[in-house]
Amino acid sequence: MSLLIRLATAGRAAALRLAYRELIRDLAQPSIEALDQLVVERVGDQAISAGLRKRLKARN
Repeated sequence: MSLLIRLATAGRAAALRLAYRELIRDLAQPSIEALDQLVVERVGDQAISAGLRKRLKARN
């Protein structure tokens, strides 16, 4: 994999982490729990599920 692709991939991952953090910043606990349940139900998209679950757990 070229260096440019690696850098672009790393930048995208960092942007996604920041976006997820901002999305849940002001949510109340019941909303976070509902979102967590939604993420659990989305079995087909493991990358997003893992990222969101990590952010939700870090917030608790």
